[in-house]
Amino acid sequence: MDYDDVVSAFNAINGVITKFEFVPKAGSTEAEELTDKIFSDIQKGPIPELKDKKIVNAFQKAKDSKFEINVVATMSSGKSTLINALLGQKIMPAANEATTATIVKIIDTENAIAGIFDAIAYDKSGNEVDKIQNVTLKKMTELNKNENVSTIELYGKIPFVSSVGMKLVLVDTPGPNNSRDQSHREMTYRMLKNSDKNVILYVMNGTQLGIDDENNFLDFISDIMKEGGKQSRERFIFVANKMDSFNPKAVEEGGEGDKCIERALCNAQKDLEKRGIDKPCLFPVSSLAALESRTDDDEPQALDSFIRRTQKYPCFHFDNYYQFSHQSKSIKENIKSWLEQAETEGKDGEKNIHEIRTGIVNVEQAIDQYVNKYAKVIKVTDLVNSFNARLTELSAVAKIESEIQNNKEKKAELESQIQKIQNNIKSAKAAKQLSSNIDSMNLTKDAESKIESYMEKTLNTINALQSKNGKMKKDEAIKECNKIENKCKELGPQIKIQLEGIIRESYNNTIQSVLKKYEEYLKELNIGVDNGNLHLNPIDFVAPKLSNMRNLIAENTITKDEGHHEERAYTAEKDGLGWGILRTIDFLGLFDDATYETKYRTVWVSKKVDYVDMCEINEKYLQPILISIRKMNDEAIKYVKDETNRIKNGSKTYIGDIEKALNQRLENLRHTTADVNKTETEIKKQEADLKWLQSIEKRVNDIVKW
Repeated sequence: MDYDDVVSAFNAINGVITKFEFVPKAGSTEAEELTDKIFSDIQKGPIPELKDKKIVNAFQKAKDSKFEINVVATMSSGKSTLINALLGQKIMPAANEATTATIVKIIDTENAIAGIFDAIAYDKSGNEVDKIQNVTLKKMTELNKNENVSTIELYGKIPFVSSVGMKLVLVDTPGPNNSRDQSHREMTYRMLKNSDKNVILYVMNGTQLGIDDENNFLDFISDIMKEGGKQSRERFIFVANKMDSFNPKAVEEGGEGDKCIERALCNAQKDLEKRGIDKPCLFPVSSLAALESRTDDDEPQALDSFIRRTQKYPCFHFDNYYQFSHQSKSIKENIKSWLEQAETEGKDGEKNIHEIRTGIVNVEQAIDQYVNKYAKVIKVTDLVNSFNARLTELSAVAKIESEIQNNKEKKAELESQIQKIQNNIKSAKAAKQLSSNIDSMNLTKDAESKIESYMEKTLNTINALQSKNGKMKKDEAIKECNKIENKCKELGPQIKIQLEGIIRESYNNTIQSVLKKYEEYLKELNIGVDNGNLHLNPIDFVAPKLSNMRNLIAENTITKDEGHHEERAYTAEKDGLGWGILRTIDFLGLFDDATYETKYRTVWVSKKVDYVDMCEINEKYLQPILISIRKMNDEAIKYVKDETNRIKNGSKTYIGDIEKALNQRLENLRHTTADVNKTETEIKKQEADLKWLQSIEKRVNDIVKW
């Protein structure tokens, strides 16, 4: 797939003649299998320290990591029908109303019986509300309407997962316009912001694009996608649903013409590109026809209609619109091969042909592509990291022991080096300098700049809402107020999640900067030692500790980011809009009863029209929000500074612990190598252990280099 990407990128440039050569390497699936084999060999190997329970648990945690596919949409897009089609079963409630009031996580479960899902419902606090085996559509509808239920977990088999090779979780997320829980709204925006941890299926009603609620949501998505490059583009899969609702008859016959699907997709693509979403991956789909095809519906009305249309109108072959989906060459060839195979099967293959034509298979292949190109690579990296730091430490010790055993004169050299490092530690001179360096680091400047830049952009967005000033007819004012309210309602969680991202990045930079300073300090401890004669690198001896220090990023991110109060500032100032705000300000005399007269000879017709002074509404509703945002800007910067100082101080404490561990390791090394008069059996074992460790190291490095 990477090769196809490179070829297509160069071929898109006119006037460039390029020669390509494909040099195949093992893919992420093979890399994971090799990593599993290495870990299995480690557990059977001769080094007890590598069989530590913490290492085993860390590896298992990485092995069992889940990959989320988040399905988001605005109302009436057919999102639940699409999920049911992916599951091959009618289990999610679907209707033309805000049916998704809870978060539903569908977790792929090994050895589950196909078509059977067990449900566990939880309240906001994570307490179990209900537990149902072999849950039905009726039961799911009841759970969804239960206001005590916040989250539902479904355990069963997701049919298309076998081709992906990862434990997938389909997450049905309440849309921004129909969530009854503010935390759900924030969760949706946080999930969108989380750059590489999930795939986003954004479901649009192909016959009703560009509604205001969708516009607000897409604006946020556009900002996120601009940060992520090609990976971000492939991560967001835009599904134009209900595309079989168009009428392909000739215009003179009252239809929309045979180009109706292409025109609709072009319009959707232009709308997304107008927002800065370059080359969106856009997939036409008929999820209802796909669902009926996969569930053997007794009366497949949508499927029958779809089949008749595909036979008569090629424009309904939704697998063909690659100019919009940007599928890779390998996926195109796979789908073409499956169609050819199905055609040779005659009547038996018709079902597969119709299923592919609905576009659902293309969506599944796009998910498969992202998982293999990105998610599985991350998983392999996590698997390697779970044991690699400990392996580095043990290998460093083994190499030194071997060097001393083979050259007894190096024993004195080693002791001299250890003594020198320990003296440097005891003198505390380098440690004081390190502490001073950490204190003097300015780690908030970049975060402050990003916060101010984002908040300025938000202020401009709100100021733009004031463009319609002056008196406006009351019915128009109500629409305008509703538009303003919806926009401001969405800005609350958007600001919070964007600030979380900036602060999380600030945590990351702080930890990495402190870590870099500490690694420099470790090197300085060894000043004056000729490492060409004897390799003694203090960093190697505390590799697991440094790895743990990097984990502080995660530990200091998830919980702390929940501490902002941006949303409070909005709700505190809000007084209701639409009819509510108009009634509130009516007594202020902002409505102006203007009388217009039209003369028809002897008859006078009086018409009273209510007008609203939008200047007053803007001042009384938007100005407090602008003030709140400026206040949030100052609070966020203060928060970043306080947290950065907290992390600095915490890191210095943790560095002290690492230093103690280093000192202990050096002392242990001194004792381990004190007796160089080992028996022949001990020497052979030592040599065999080192050879085994070096072999494992090489195998690990070969994987990482991919």
